[in-house]
Amino acid sequence: MMLGAVEVDFFDLFYGTEIRRRHTEKFLAGFDRLPELAKGCDTDNIILATLITSANGYLNVKMRDLHPDTKFEQTLGNDSVEYMDRITNTRIKSS
Repeated sequence: MMLGAVEVDFFDLFYGTEIRRRHTEKFLAGFDRLPELAKGCDTDNIILATLITSANGYLNVKMRDLHPDTKFEQTLGNDSVEYMDRITNTRIKSS
């Protein structure tokens, strides 16, 4: 922690009042639709990986981890090692 930094209670921030909880759950519901839509057109999971590693993706993970009533499944993106190997091998074969 940096000197002078304020400790944040993320549970209180997301779920501390009824209105905060509603806003958080609305964000979760909206964000969860994006990976579902991406699955239909993104066979390499590039869109999904970008979503879950964005600032909103990290926020989504924190909100899901702290949810007081629901245990969410982890959203997984692409296997970057497998993806890079496949891309490299494809480029070598086409050379």
